[in-house]
Amino acid sequence: MERKKVTNLGAAAASTVKIRRYWHSFSLHLNLDITMPSSVIQAYEYNAEQHTLRITFVSGKVYNYKAVPKQVYVGMRGAVSKGKYFNSYIKDLYEFEELE
Repeated sequence: MERKKVTNLGAAAASTVKIRRYWHSFSLHLNLDITMPSSVIQAYEYNAEQHTLRITFVSGKVYNYKAVPKQVYVGMRGAVSKGKYFNSYIKDLYEFEELE
């Protein structure tokens, strides 16, 4: 009887993994606005069609970074420290414009 319960839990966990994989794949094709706790970055938004990354800093300044590959955006999504990731992989590496 307990073995059956473990099998059911395994099936439920496998379904959850499939849903997460689908959502992750699906979300990369959308223009998403991500807000997170950070001492430097208030929010960021990636435009997959134009390959632009818009970053809003806690200071209120907004910058649009151009020709940013999707992999850089995915890396930022997964980074524990958005500010450190920005400094290492985006700042001074991509052309940008201040928007506001």
